[in-house]
Amino acid sequence: MVIAAVVEQFRDVAEMKNIHLVVSEGPPVTMRADEERLQQLLTILLDNALKFTDQGGRVEVYWTVVANAVHLTVSDDGIGVSEADLQKVFDRFFQANEARSSGGAGLGLAIAKWIVEEHHGKIWAESRLHEGMTIRVILPFKSTNSSLG
Repeated sequence: MVIAAVVEQFRDVAEMKNIHLVVSEGPPVTMRADEERLQQLLTILLDNALKFTDQGGRVEVYWTVVANAVHLTVSDDGIGVSEADLQKVFDRFFQANEARSSGGAGLGLAIAKWIVEEHHGKIWAESRLHEGMTIRVILPFKSTNSSLG
């Protein structure tokens, strides 16, 4: 439920920018997690994807379950970052280039990384300049508690 709820919050923004927001729903997932922090994580990832994707672009959210973990992906076909900057995107206050400097503080992905690590997970980015960015998250199950899907 967390993913669907956060995605719905961004539907209007996507429509205003004429961005195709696609959710490929994976299996329902219930896991022990801080639901508020998971909402914050997804908000950061979707906000970034929509912010740096041009009008007419595409943002996709999907997840699956592999072994004892949820694999979440947020992907866009926006401006992306260079290979050199990719190593720094999770650093506090880092903003990749002028095109990505949109008045933010450069804290979003650093906070996302902290949230994932607090849930004993992993997060990383894949990108090519002018071709978009993909953020991948792996969150291990602890026990059942919070409904992610």
